[in-house]
Amino acid sequence: GINAEYMGIAKMSSNEKAALLGPNVMDGPKVVSAAPSYQYTYAEAPPQLYVQDPLFVAKMQNIMHYEMRQTAATLRAVTANIWPNFYLISDRNLQVPVLGHPENVTIANPVFALEEESSCCCRLCCRGNQPFLARLYHVNGVSAGQTKCGCCYTGHQFNIDRSRPIMTYEREGCCSKWLGCCVCSPFCQNDMYMHSGEFQGPIGSTRPEGNFFGRSAIPIGGNGFTPAVELTNKARPAGQQNFALIEGPCVFAGWKGLCCGDRFTVSTQPGRSGNLGQVEKRKPEGGCSLCLRIFASGASNVYDIDYSPEYKALSAEEKAIVMGGMLHFNYILFQNDVPPVQCRSTDDGKGLVIICTLFECWLKGCVLPCQICCVLHGGRS
Repeated sequence: GINAEYMGIAKMSSNEKAALLGPNVMDGPKVVSAAPSYQYTYAEAPPQLYVQDPLFVAKMQNIMHYEMRQTAATLRAVTANIWPNFYLISDRNLQVPVLGHPENVTIANPVFALEEESSCCCRLCCRGNQPFLARLYHVNGVSAGQTKCGCCYTGHQFNIDRSRPIMTYEREGCCSKWLGCCVCSPFCQNDMYMHSGEFQGPIGSTRPEGNFFGRSAIPIGGNGFTPAVELTNKARPAGQQNFALIEGPCVFAGWKGLCCGDRFTVSTQPGRSGNLGQVEKRKPEGGCSLCLRIFASGASNVYDIDYSPEYKALSAEEKAIVMGGMLHFNYILFQNDVPPVQCRSTDDGKGLVIICTLFECWLKGCVLPCQICCVLHGGRS
């Protein structure tokens, strides 16, 4: 059906690949029929040691252009971001139809779903730093939702295979760690572990010497003025386990993020070379998206992820670690960031304070907002 037949690795000729994908992905995404049968072919993956899921391996080896979208934006906005996170990860180079939609809408092919499990109290008190498990599932197609009262569309319905998670991302979070400050020791280090299948054990029980295959962590020292997470593959030889890092901009979010988005690089060495890929956090497109970003920052984030030819040399597990690193970065920078506009009353209750966040900046693990305030009081400002 709608789910891609990504299993055809190394079975197509160059002419067949060109006919399927086009000579260059810049030619635009391919649109398939309602019952597509398509394959991608690149070099075969290095041996997998932990994740034993052939479809997952095939997808990771063949998809080079992703969209990672944080969904349920309205619910997160009206609940002050207390609603648990849900991410949809799609193949941007392949458009598929939404089955049953009267307007024949097509979207980027959804391939994975990430669902967060965490405590409501922790999401309320430690937003962005809460302990959580995030399970990765296959998505096997999309169909149209219902239209209520003749005008309210309930959204697309995704066929998620929850029979068994492909892998689980685990983060210890606050309560047992002191997050959000300068990273001067492992006690202040924001890190996340990757496990194959279902994670067995309480959240926060994994340690660097424990049972996992991948890790994403802010380096000790916080990487100065550049936000970064180091990516670790435990299967690599000792001394070579840190295989890549994701680096972000020193200045991000706020009104700056509304105007031009935020860009990240995936590299094998520090310095933002981006030799493995580039990631762009989209600026809002207007309308509801703009309002959500202005008044409920963190409720709706969309990332375009584009990998380079060098990325193909990574194993499927390492690519899953890179995906986890971007998820981790979203929590670190954008799940507890300050909205571009905030309003509150003055201390005497007779005036209004409007706080505009121009941007936020990174300092050794701390996120510091740059703000201007306008006070309206008794007809004066």
